[in-house]
Amino acid sequence: MREEIVSFVRDTRENEPLFIEMVGISYCDGGYRIERRNSGIYVVEYILQGRGTVESDGVRFHPQAGDVYLLHRGSNHWYASDGQDPWVKIWCNMGGPLAEGLVASYGLGGVLHVPAFGDPGCFERLYQAALRHRADRPALHSEAALLLHELMIQLSARLRHTADAGQTEAERLRAFLDGKLHEKIAMEDIGRQIFRSPSQATRLFRQAYGVTPYRYLIDRRIETAKLLLLNPNLSVREIAHELCFADEHYFSNRFKMSTGRSPRQFRNRS
Repeated sequence: MREEIVSFVRDTRENEPLFIEMVGISYCDGGYRIERRNSGIYVVEYILQGRGTVESDGVRFHPQAGDVYLLHRGSNHWYASDGQDPWVKIWCNMGGPLAEGLVASYGLGGVLHVPAFGDPGCFERLYQAALRHRADRPALHSEAALLLHELMIQLSARLRHTADAGQTEAERLRAFLDGKLHEKIAMEDIGRQIFRSPSQATRLFRQAYGVTPYRYLIDRRIETAKLLLLNPNLSVREIAHELCFADEHYFSNRFKMSTGRSPRQFRNRS
């Protein structure tokens, strides 16, 4: 059994919107087992190799290579590696209202297991960020907030993909837009998702949801910005860039149009 762990001491006097407790890579053996009662953290883990068993509040499943599992704050859970084919996994333990908000916002509150998740890139970048910022927790939390947001989007998109067969065209468009909060897209990209012209795609979406795809995307980015503004280590400029607004000034104007407050006023009140 071998583990490469980067751990951080939390200052309980601080009301942190996000805290990273540990990030690591575990090379498990047959005796590996972790158990928590009324967990005070969220645990998210990607299986690089092997297989094992997880049980959370009476629900049992068997993650294997390529899977992700998410264990929630307040849960009673245990997980153990298989004795014959032990896990190699990369993981993060985290907490705070920003972590809780991201889990809730992307509909992951009841999700424990995401099979065949795919690329572990977010986990690897998070681990590298922890290594770089061992002595600078504000810098880590600034970078981690963006990486964890990206990860929650990917988890949500993967779950939608597995349930995609019965979706209408408008639902497919909405799922596509939900996965593009961090990317610039054109109207042609939206039309291609359902093999229609941009104008036809816009009409279908408006009929289903009462707004254009562009307005829907802006509204989702504003809602995401509210979560990211809870992290004081992220500047307004960084959030504007992360959510693909043209610049900080445009982002601030759109945010105030939607909420009645500037991003800085929103942050101060929150």
